[in-house]
Amino acid sequence: MLRGRTRTVARLTLTAAFALVSIGLPATPAHAASCTEETIFIGEFSSQWAYHYGTRGDYKVQTRDFNPNCGNINLYGSTAHVRFNFALKDWAEAGWQAFPVGGLYNGFAEWGINNNPINRVAYNCSGWALPLQGHFRVDHTSGTSWDMSTDCNGGGTYHQMGLWNGSGYTTGVPVVETWRVGGTATGMADTVVSLRHMNSSGNWGNWAGMACDLANTNASNWSGRSDSATSYSTYKTTSPPC
Repeated sequence: MLRGRTRTVARLTLTAAFALVSIGLPATPAHAASCTEETIFIGEFSSQWAYHYGTRGDYKVQTRDFNPNCGNINLYGSTAHVRFNFALKDWAEAGWQAFPVGGLYNGFAEWGINNNPINRVAYNCSGWALPLQGHFRVDHTSGTSWDMSTDCNGGGTYHQMGLWNGSGYTTGVPVVETWRVGGTATGMADTVVSLRHMNSSGNWGNWAGMACDLANTNASNWSGRSDSATSYSTYKTTSPPC
């Protein structure tokens, strides 16, 4: 899910060989209530945002602590995410979500324009026994259409969860998103490996590096880090995100 944030100060931080870079981008007002969304956004970056024809990764689908006071809603999850336009906040994503009060975990696809969802589709991944490795992909098909799919259990076959025809885009920036609802009572533990992007020939290659979208990252007590050019994880912290 893509939401605007209040932080607008640009900063660039390079810390290691596979460094996580923090980039400030234009933002919109943040949520204030504890039962609204907080996010960590990490995009592919190699001297600048890298535009490609798709992204995919292997996501650890797992239980997290959660705030029961927010009700039986989707309280946390992660996505493979393509950002088409940073200024307009247009996107497509495929990922997993948890309704922990009711014990439901499933896949979903969502896409939207100017920070407003156009459609959101849930997908039942039968036989899920947590924790497990979920596989999610967003890729350009033809024209300006984008497919959002999952290989739920790693069997090698991807199943379409959503299709956005007429998006107006043929490329976008590959992004990983970790999100939660419920403030600090809801956890954000996350691990994503085997991050790939798709080129114009339909071939998949490794991410070249990572950057934190600082303006749209607002998790108050969690941050994201680059474990390598193709793997990402989160950790608890009292420092600013990313």
